Amino acid sequence: MFNFFWKKEKILFEKNTKYNKIKVVDDGQKIKLILDDSYNIHSLLTKGKLLSYSYWDICAFIPLIFGDEGDSFAVLGSGGGTITRIIKTVNKNYRVFNVDIDIEVLRVGIEFFNMPNENLIVSDFRDFINYSKKPFSHVIIDVFINAAIPFDIFQESFWQSISLKTEKTALINLVSNFHALAIREFLQKHFKIIGIVKSKESSNYIVFGSKKNISDKDLEKRQEILTGNLTAEERKYAKALLEYIINEILSKK
Repeated sequence: MFNFFWKKEKILFEKNTKYNKIKVVDDGQKIKLILDDSYNIHSLLTKGKLLSYSYWDICAFIPLIFGDEGDSFAVLGSGGGTITRIIKTVNKNYRVFNVDIDIEVLRVGIEFFNMPNENLIVSDFRDFINYSKKPFSHVIIDVFINAAIPFDIFQESFWQSISLKTEKTALINLVSNFHALAIREFLQKHFKIIGIVKSKESSNYIVFGSKKNISDKDLEKRQEILTGNLTAEERKYAKALLEYIINEILSKK
């Protein structure tokens, strides 16, 4: 029997762990992952859709724009796997490593959010980066502790570690323009192309850096490649979002 969380919302799953107050909420159209009392959404599944129609799409598309066949992705703070699901929708052969400190969150991702059941790693994001023996093509950081950005992320040593373990791109999701500008300063020391993409649907700022240059012609080609597995309706949205992201990349080249 379902419990009611907010009006017209049903709690599908609820469990308190050492790290989170996990709630999986269904509002009829979307399934949401809540991890703390802030009611911030940490993962999202829109029923009948492959994309999130929010900042997770940006987090997935930026590395995919710079990506190549055979690339590897590390998602730090993977939550219910929304970013991973989008990446694997574009190309099921990409290797995506999902890192989260809470094993219950990973289990919830598999059960409720169509998270691929592969390369699941239970670890603190800092330990994972510091002790990984091999670099990744792309590193995606979507980590919050009690709705706040961990202090380590504002340390130069953290971005030195990220740079050492990143071959092509790194990005981070933030919810403050002030924080985004601060992180951009760190990235400028390690990456060739740096930019900030503001989500139109939410208050999120995605700060990215790329060690790889890409031609204007290749950027245009990526729109078709990255939307090939989507429905006609989602392809229209995805192409508009990609154009928005690519314009930001071009403005920083």
